[in-house]
Amino acid sequence: MPLGAPIRLLRATRVKDSKDRAARRVASITNNNSRVGRFTKEIDRAFNSGHTKKLYDGLTALQSAALSQLRTGINRLNGYLHKIHCSDTPLCDCDCNLVETVQHFLFTCPRWVEQRRSMRIAHGEAWGDLSTALGGKDRMRSAKEDDKEGWRPNRENVFATINFAIATGRLATKASTSTATPPTQSTSS
Repeated sequence: MPLGAPIRLLRATRVKDSKDRAARRVASITNNNSRVGRFTKEIDRAFNSGHTKKLYDGLTALQSAALSQLRTGINRLNGYLHKIHCSDTPLCDCDCNLVETVQHFLFTCPRWVEQRRSMRIAHGEAWGDLSTALGGKDRMRSAKEDDKEGWRPNRENVFATINFAIATGRLATKASTSTATPPTQSTSS
């Protein structure tokens, strides 16, 4: 047996093991009893349907970071920071005595009224719906609504949400007050 054959076999085994671990991880995330990915599954009942990748297509790194922080709940908001013991309090700095969650940050925190105006206009009737704001399929949609010409997330709503988050500078690792440019629209859906 040539010397390279065992190395190739070892590499192939490692790749297969990695793929198996990844498949088990995805299965654990999509398992309804799992605590892994619970926040994301709550806002998006179509989490594993393939639309999530399309949400990120054409986004910059800054836009992707903002969206992933909002969709996962793993972010720099006090509610999460307190949970991981990086903040003394889960309460928002707005003095409203509420936990600083993604929902509070996006829709009700009085500190961001000015930055929130364009997002509120873009969301229209869907204002206040966290699932719609983050590109998820909410639990309130009926199966009949899902079947009408196929469900797709509203990218304009999602982009308005991303723009808002970036404009506040609240989620970024470096404060950013610039407004992002819209992602390019993919023609293959």
